Amino acid sequence: MTTHIGNNGSVKIGANTVAEVVDFSLTEGVNVADDTAIGDTSDSHKIGTLNWSGSISCYWDETDSTGQEAMTAGSSVDVHLLPDGATTGDIDFNGTATIVGIERGTVNNAIVTANFTFTGSGDLTRTVLS
Repeated sequence: MTTHIGNNGSVKIGANTVAEVVDFSLTEGVNVADDTAIGDTSDSHKIGTLNWSGSISCYWDETDSTGQEAMTAGSSVDVHLLPDGATTGDIDFNGTATIVGIERGTVNNAIVTANFTFTGSGDLTRTVLS
């Protein structure tokens, strides 16, 4: 069984690597429509459309004009999430995402953070890098 370490991961907006990424998450899901009728003895449902969303957490870097600063609220970005790096054989989860939230925060004696949440628009693609 193969395992991976997160230190090799990266996030790109288009071809540009986002600076100071601490972590990211990706959630894939499906919409379901309940079609249980009166008299049924168990719930039943139909599969609807697929969906995906996630978040990217960074140490804030306002000079990262093609990464962090390209992710503005409401913007549509070409996101690439690479859990194990960007070399041959690695997986790139990618698609068009809408930035739906940005949170920046600071705590005494800590690094300022920037957290971005996104929702996929269209298909999420899983590409094996060559």
